[in-house]
Amino acid sequence: MEKNLALLIDLQKADDEITRMEAVINAFPALMSQQDAALGKDRAAYEEYKKNLEAVNKARLGKEREVEEKKAAIVKSRMKLNEVKTNQEYHAAQQEIKNMEEAIGRLEDEQLEIMERLDGAKAEEKGFKEKVAAEEKEFAAFKAVKEKELAEVKAKAEAAHTRRKGIAAGVDPAVLSQYDRVFKVRERKAVAELKNGFCSACHQMVLPQLAVEVRTGARLHTCPHCNRFLYALPDPK
Repeated sequence: MEKNLALLIDLQKADDEITRMEAVINAFPALMSQQDAALGKDRAAYEEYKKNLEAVNKARLGKEREVEEKKAAIVKSRMKLNEVKTNQEYHAAQQEIKNMEEAIGRLEDEQLEIMERLDGAKAEEKGFKEKVAAEEKEFAAFKAVKEKELAEVKAKAEAAHTRRKGIAAGVDPAVLSQYDRVFKVRERKAVAELKNGFCSACHQMVLPQLAVEVRTGARLHTCPHCNRFLYALPDPK
């Protein structure tokens, strides 16, 4: 086999490995984002729960203030009963006190309802915390495994780059330049096997004479359709 062709085949193999490794490396951030997004839904649900809990608690405090304000108003109104001068004013003051007492009763009922909601919400909090904590732990373990795998892939990619550099150094510069050009425009595939008279990359048939010459491997040939370097494996015996 022609020397450059043998090197080009090895160069393509190294580039194929680099391509695979780079795909894994480039996919890593998206993989982490996807996993984190899944966890983020539970975090968001927990934050929404806490926001709702805070709102309910504020409502409870508001009702408590209203009750205290009305109780204070009742005390003042009762103190003023001795100061009224007519029966009409007296009955009006008593009615006002009665209205405030009834309002207090309603507020206390609302307070009780809010307290029941708070008790139910607080019971859910433990479940939220446990779920988020468990998923964060699971994500941390997943991330640790994937980061270890990523480090291994990066090491392999670096080794493949080193191997490629060594192979490329032995290729004729003009041939290497042609390889690089085709590699860039042909989906990172500059070398293709000839199978049954067809280029395995573009799947186009080549002329029979060219197929014979490619099988001899005596010199470099390219596909007339896609310009990739062609090679043929020996026929199995």
